[in-house]
Amino acid sequence: MRNFNRTLFSLFFLLFASCLFAKVEVGGIFYRLDRKNFLAYVTYKGETPRSVANEYYGPINIPRIVEYQKDSFLVVGIDSFAFSQCDRLISVYIPSSVKKIELSAFRGCSSLRRIVVSPSNSHYYSDEYGILYSSKESCLLKAPELVAPNIVVGAKVDSFAPYAFNNCKLINCTLFYPFFVILKRQCSPPFRMDSRMSTSNSLSGS
Repeated sequence: MRNFNRTLFSLFFLLFASCLFAKVEVGGIFYRLDRKNFLAYVTYKGETPRSVANEYYGPINIPRIVEYQKDSFLVVGIDSFAFSQCDRLISVYIPSSVKKIELSAFRGCSSLRRIVVSPSNSHYYSDEYGILYSSKESCLLKAPELVAPNIVVGAKVDSFAPYAFNNCKLINCTLFYPFFVILKRQCSPPFRMDSRMSTSNSLSGS
């Protein structure tokens, strides 16, 4: 009897969770919907990140508000692996409402050229190269894999996320002293110090 009650409770919980956090497609974008708080999170198609390949392609413009079954949901996040391995994805626009982007959201996007953040977003920022930063530009979060071959990283950067330059085909990346030393030790592209900040010789990454 006790096992039966546990099984019944588990089924009820799963049913409740599936109703509360539904996964839906609206306008070619997949979302997890928090029906209780009317919030939406961009996610991947299928049960697991790799169960469906290339569900996103071309330019993707994430809206601020998603309308579903006569309800409005505010888009506030991008899930882990949401765009992972979408090798035909070219660019992504992130609206002002997004507060949380998981670091692995853009992993393996071999054709990604730009990540564009709304100027009104107070949590994230993107530069002219389409590189994603934290709001105060202190942390470089993700450089698109097809970012321009020669870039200048913002002078405010003092840290960067794991795999921020993963698979990028950079020829040269200019960083501002003293943070170029920190980045050079952990990344593979050729980094050099900005000549206006120091007279030291240029350094190449390993």
